[in-house]
Parts: sequence; C-alpha cells; structure tokens
Amino acid sequence: DSLKETMMETNPVLLGLTVVVSLLHTVFEFLAFKNDVQFWRSRKSLEGLSVRTVFVSVIQSVIVLLYVLDNDTNTMVVISIAVGLLIELWKVPKVLNIKVDWENKVLGVFSTCVWLIQGNLC
Repeated sequence: DSLKETMMETNPVLLGLTVVVSLLHTVFEFLAFKNDVQFWRSRKSLEGLSVRTVFVSVIQSVIVLLYVLDNDTNTMVVISIAVGLLIELWKVPKVLNIKVDWENKVLGVFSTCVWLIQGNLC
C-alpha cells in the first residue's frame, strides 16, 4: 500500500530522478569498494599507511552500522555499510600480524594473542 501511495502522490519526474541518482550512487559505491580492495591487494610495502587509521575506520564503520540498524534504515543502506565494514576488517590482517600464543595462557586456560605491526608503518 505504501508503495502504491508513493507512486500516486509523487511527481513522476522526481521519482525517476530519485531512481537514477540511487542507481548512480550504488554504482559509484561499488567502484569505490573495488578500488579500495585493489589498492590494498597491490601494496608491496605498507610504507606511509597508518595502523591507527585502519582501526579508527573499523570502529567508525561499526558505530555507523549499529546506528543504521537501530534506526531501521533501508536494507540497501545496511548492506552497503556492512560490506564496507567487512572490507575494513579485511584490512586489519594486512597491517598487523595476529598470532595466537598457545604456550602462554592467562589463568592457565586462555591462550594469548600477540599483535605485531607489519613492516614500516606510521
């Protein structure tokens, strides 16, 4: 019913323009994701990149995702933000070596994690 009401009450030019802009936004967002992944895959040296920036981006993406989930936002927006978060999480092992130390245990039960910064990072 709400879709039918929207189609009847909205100017067709405005509705068409909204669809075109939404499609363009989706295409450009996909291209941005693709270029981000290409950039991180092609890096031989991580010189000039910041570990802090990667972690801040992950935290920022988590906060934005939680916000849009709390506000019952459009599914396409949630998917887009979730894909961005997955890409940000994929970058973390690129800048850090995360290894589990099975020898040293906390309270004799839990293994510890060792985080080592990769290469020459700022």
